[in-house]
Amino acid sequence: PLLLFLHGSGERGDDLDRVLKWGPPKHISNGRQFPCVVLSPQCPADERWSPETLAQLVDWVHGQFKIDGTRMYVTGLSMGGAGTFALLEKYPKVFAAAVPICGVIETDMPKRLAAVPIRAFVGSEDKVVHEMMSLTKAVQEAGGKARVFVFNAVGHVSWPMVYEDDEYLSWLLMHKRGVK
Repeated sequence: PLLLFLHGSGERGDDLDRVLKWGPPKHISNGRQFPCVVLSPQCPADERWSPETLAQLVDWVHGQFKIDGTRMYVTGLSMGGAGTFALLEKYPKVFAAAVPICGVIETDMPKRLAAVPIRAFVGSEDKVVHEMMSLTKAVQEAGGKARVFVFNAVGHVSWPMVYEDDEYLSWLLMHKRGVK
């Protein structure tokens, strides 16, 4: 399996150590083993995640390594959460499941997002909480399996609560693309 991790805006640039600040890269740098290949690219300074570039990267990694194409997953925080949604919208048939955290996009095509099971997370005090709830509802109304979990009395930095608990990873890994 492949897990694509998309960091937030604070980790952009050309210093790869910044990518190790949160989520799977942080745990790997501390010696933790993952039951999948973890791909953690770094977004250039002053840019946003490009779905086209990410899709090319995933395609290249899939071709270079023994990746199960039915078990590719994406997760991201803040800007990476928005990147997760954007990637799913542009390439809905690539990923088996997704975990976006406190990131949102505007879309008039929630049906495209409905192709992928989504478990989203956000803090109740985050400025994007209402947009994430609306987006998740739109995906559900389009026939998708999307849920949003809201951490009470938590602001924008809610991702440690997700990434410090292996439940998100177990949930991702139980999905296989093309299997309902």
